[in-house]
Amino acid sequence: MSWYCGVDPGVKGALCVLSDAGQIKFWDAPIIKKKKSNKRIKTTLDIAGLWGIICEINEEYKPAVTMVEEVHSMPHEGVTSAFSFGFTCGVIQGQFTAAGLIPILVTPQAWKKPFGLVFGKDVPKATKKARSIAKFCVLSGLPESVLIPKGCRVPADGRAEAGLLALLGGIRHSGKNI
Repeated sequence: MSWYCGVDPGVKGALCVLSDAGQIKFWDAPIIKKKKSNKRIKTTLDIAGLWGIICEINEEYKPAVTMVEEVHSMPHEGVTSAFSFGFTCGVIQGQFTAAGLIPILVTPQAWKKPFGLVFGKDVPKATKKARSIAKFCVLSGLPESVLIPKGCRVPADGRAEAGLLALLGGIRHSGKNI
């Protein structure tokens, strides 16, 4: 049995392993919440927690392919948030590489296109998220409930996108078409 790993980076992202036999496991990105001096709460990636997840993935699942979304800053994004997001993405790539799971970086356009998830700028973000969730459920044959993180009531699009990236890794590895 082969396993495939997909990673949707960011503090609201997720990691997923998916087998060619249809088994699946998700991890939400581990985070730390810190109070800043102005009483605001800053959410950052828990680097040690991420390393623990990656070690578990490597030891228990030994994925044949690890697909990581290659992201970049967006226009009009603040400098601080762009730096923080870039840092998080770099940590994810570095830790997978350190664990011997060389990530294959895939741009959002490249991995979403085969699934029919590329939309114009006029489509609301909520619609894009809902379609990612629906597409994952249709292709995997799994219910939306697998995408609901513990303590939440609604599916997480980060889990759906990590699952779709893992699915794409399996498709590319096996040479099949979607």
